Amino acid sequence: MAAGLEQVAKLPDPVGQISELHQQPSGIKVGRMRVPLGVIGIIYESRPNVTADAAALCLKSGNACILRGGSESVRSNVAIAACMHEGLKSAGLPENAVQVVATPDRAAVGHLLAMNEFVDIIVPRGGKDLIERVMRESRIPMIKHLDGVSDADIVGLNVPTGVPLVYELDAALKPLRHHYLGDPEEIAKRVAAVSAQGKAKA
Repeated sequence: MAAGLEQVAKLPDPVGQISELHQQPSGIKVGRMRVPLGVIGIIYESRPNVTADAAALCLKSGNACILRGGSESVRSNVAIAACMHEGLKSAGLPENAVQVVATPDRAAVGHLLAMNEFVDIIVPRGGKDLIERVMRESRIPMIKHLDGVSDADIVGLNVPTGVPLVYELDAALKPLRHHYLGDPEEIAKRVAAVSAQGKAKA
């Protein structure tokens, strides 16, 4: 997890980047600027490493986050968040920029989905049941995946290595490039192992 955080820290700062800048006949320049979304609520299942990865990505992009992980990993998520709080404090940043819902109660998800005055976007990360529940109950705009994304859309990017990926998307939400999070040598070994399995099956 620590190696993943270091990799996120090394990524270019996206905030304030300008693209597609065009000068209009009037002389005004029009373009796209990357800005933070605000407070991001992320609901995910199991895998407490997502707590560290999600918090790091939100902070890197200038956002605060409220994280609600799986009920079976609440204690791990709280412990990871405490480490993040220490790091934020030592960096002179607000500790509350990363918050974890510290209860296994499923009702907490419903409360989070109704906090449209405080949360700007919801990102569900999990199975079909979770995503469908968020779609039904959320009063907050959401970024989701469910149906309609074909294997062809992500071929060559989503290698099932067990190593977290960060995707950079274009304006149409199509993947442009990706970065693996973690130790480069370990990542190379895992990718090679998966590639070897594929060749063996062929």
